[in-house]
Amino acid sequence: MAEGIARSIALCEGYSMDFRSAGTLGIEDAPATPEAILAAKEHGADISRHRSQALNQDNVCWADVIIGMEYAHLESVKLFDIRGKKLMLLCSEEIEDPIGEDIGFYRAVARQIAECLDKLLSKLENEA
Repeated sequence: MAEGIARSIALCEGYSMDFRSAGTLGIEDAPATPEAILAAKEHGADISRHRSQALNQDNVCWADVIIGMEYAHLESVKLFDIRGKKLMLLCSEEIEDPIGEDIGFYRAVARQIAECLDKLLSKLENEA
């Protein structure tokens, strides 16, 4: 959801940014859940074609800024060569993974992601 919502915000605001998501569980090519698709759509993001990818050195090298939802995500990134990379938590608090929860929980997580991304992307754009 975060990648799609970030793309939507960047497009609306005219930010010149690109985004990739990668998971720390090593799951490859899994589609977004129907709940994630619906919750993201409510924030202007179409993630219906999204497929998961595992965190690896290639996508770490690609990124200038790496944003985690949880502290554990950032710790996983540190297993790779992160020289010159900026690591940060998306929000001031960790964001729970909604997998297995109902649509209401997905909506709450999507709202939290959107609010935090709106602030963070504006800050990053102003720093560029």
